[in-house]
Amino acid sequence: MKLSQIIAKTPDLDALNSQVDGDIEIAGITADSREVRPGFLFAALPGVSIDGAKFIPAAIAAGA
Repeated sequence: MKLSQIIAKTPDLDALNSQVDGDIEIAGITADSREVRPGFLFAALPGVSIDGAKFIPAAIAAGA
């Protein structure tokens, strides 16, 4: 699925349309940075004790 298709189905993400390359092919999605593979979309969700945003650098390094 293309990133543009995900954004189009999520009204709260409309502002991203002009900020990202919507032609990126998304191979999968995960909220666990240890499961990220090249082409995955990483969902940095707030957790009970740790905010997922803390793991953004690791997810990017893994190919998100």
